[in-house]
Amino acid sequence: MPPKRKLKTALQNVLADSKRRKVEDQKTKVRADMMERQKQNAMYGGRRQKKLKTCPQGQDSVSTAIRHTKPLIVCNEKDRVLLVGEGNFSFAASLVHLFYMHGAEHLTATCFDSKEVLYEKYGDEAKENIDTITTMGGTILFDVDATKIDKHQRIGQNRYSKIIFNFPHAGKGIKDEQRNIESNQALLSGFFKAASALLTHKHNPIDTKDNDDAELTSKTQAAKARPDGQLELDGEVYVTMKTGKPYDDWKVKFVAKWTGVMGMKTSMPFDPHAFPGYCHRRTIGFKDGMSMANNEEILKANPRTCVFVHKHVIERRVEHAKQGKRLAAKNRQSGKHRKLEADSDDEAIDRDRRAQGN
Repeated sequence: MPPKRKLKTALQNVLADSKRRKVEDQKTKVRADMMERQKQNAMYGGRRQKKLKTCPQGQDSVSTAIRHTKPLIVCNEKDRVLLVGEGNFSFAASLVHLFYMHGAEHLTATCFDSKEVLYEKYGDEAKENIDTITTMGGTILFDVDATKIDKHQRIGQNRYSKIIFNFPHAGKGIKDEQRNIESNQALLSGFFKAASALLTHKHNPIDTKDNDDAELTSKTQAAKARPDGQLELDGEVYVTMKTGKPYDDWKVKFVAKWTGVMGMKTSMPFDPHAFPGYCHRRTIGFKDGMSMANNEEILKANPRTCVFVHKHVIERRVEHAKQGKRLAAKNRQSGKHRKLEADSDDEAIDRDRRAQGN
């Protein structure tokens, strides 16, 4: 190899090693921050403590007390998670801090805005959160329409066990109340249809009620296993919304049902305190004098998270419940028969004893 080419190759290797070390240093720093947060959470448990990290931009109440509650969305490193409609990416960064100590390669966070518009709206806080996510291996995508995620080249090539859309809003500024409701219902409907195509799902189990073929059962179990050895899960869609007017009029539960592909599994209150560092932002960004600090805007609106699954999952749950009721009724009836038989045996024994006594 010519001396110049050797020198060039050596220089490239040095630069590559330097870049790898820099990335590892960044990851180490982020992991240290995560561990400190976890220690604080473990130390203070269910008690109230002073806020560890205030939301930036216009938020000066450092002494605001927060509750440490268990997150309602729990991820593990086997989950493939897709976040839609992120603003300042603080929720995605919080998930990284909570669940992705060893790397967030299976987390993809997206926003509707372009990179330039996003930074104009949310400034340095968005840049810092994005740096945290990408440093730990997560993926950031801009210009993503929530109603077309199934057609996105990079998103559509994967299947996700969790798809999360926090505080969806069409952001069209329509003043007419009915048209505004319809606009947001159209957003939700398009999102549910697109998300349903991207969810992981269990292979439908073969009914082995009248089948004792062990080989067939083992094949069924093998079909349900992923290459990484984990059983495939029924994917879930999490949509968090404020309650009250006009949000209740969006009828998110019925919109999901109207699509013909999704159904609501459950719902629960959303507590932003369970996600350290999360700072809610409106679609217009943070505006002094208009926006509220410390998640006050959503806290006073009593937000709830609705969990949706593919309709076949709902149908399967209903069928399992019916089977459970039939089995319980059968067991009760069988128990009655056994009791009658036992009573008959006891009566026969009593008769024999009386006959012997006579």
